[in-house]
Amino acid sequence: MLNKKESDNATRAIIKKEMAKPQLAKSVRQDLSVTLAKSAHALSCELPELRVQVRGQLDQLMTKINALVANRPPAARQTRV
Repeated sequence: MLNKKESDNATRAIIKKEMAKPQLAKSVRQDLSVTLAKSAHALSCELPELRVQVRGQLDQLMTKINALVANRPPAARQTRV
């Protein structure tokens, strides 16, 4: 299953492929072009929000990792014979 970004990229690729076909009417190519522009704008509007979400998740993970490292018992020293 594709995630949202992969799905958007796949949709854009299909639209570009359809636009490249010479048998499409000019009005259809214009409609596809508008659709492509709208989807690109929607994706760019979501990026800041996604960035904040990912940063928050990364901060939570780092807090958990640091706590685990701090609570880890020291490794026993091995002596070579």
